[in-house]
Amino acid sequence: MIGSQRALMALQMFESAQQIVLSSLDPALSEQDRRRERCRRFYGDELACAIFPLEATKQNQSHGETKSDAITPPAS
Repeated sequence: MIGSQRALMALQMFESAQQIVLSSLDPALSEQDRRRERCRRFYGDELACAIFPLEATKQNQSHGETKSDAITPPAS
């Protein structure tokens, strides 16, 4: 497999992962909230808070989550 094929496969896998995350979100969320939550789930609270400062903090507090909740992978 050549490099461009590997890159295309990685891109397709990432897009699939994003679709899985987006499909798990509440459909009533605004587009901004969906973007913030996608960022938080992929990259953790630190980056999400840097990009969406007030909104990310409010959402995590309303869900009762802590920083460790957002970045700890679920148990298999």
